[in-house]
Amino acid sequence: MIADPNTLISRIPDQLSVELDGEIAILNLKSKLYFGLTDVGAFIWNLLETPTDLAALAQAVSARFDVETAQAATDADSFLAELDGAGLLQIARQGEAAE
Repeated sequence: MIADPNTLISRIPDQLSVELDGEIAILNLKSKLYFGLTDVGAFIWNLLETPTDLAALAQAVSARFDVETAQAATDADSFLAELDGAGLLQIARQGEAAE
């Protein structure tokens, strides 16, 4: 879980991603694994181009997809945990260098 409000999340630099017709294909350059994202996942991935926190992600998802902010935060946190498990995220507490 990445629910700590002082945590900044962003994409790892060692990846390539491309958007085609609203879907995103990601290649993790370290693991050589491909990942595909659609809809909300693609939207979140685009937001992660710059470091952001879970609250900001949840607010953006809530506004874009007409879902309650609390539900958006829960769902985004689960999704971010999956991306982190796949080695696609940099996570750092605000004021620290990203891992």
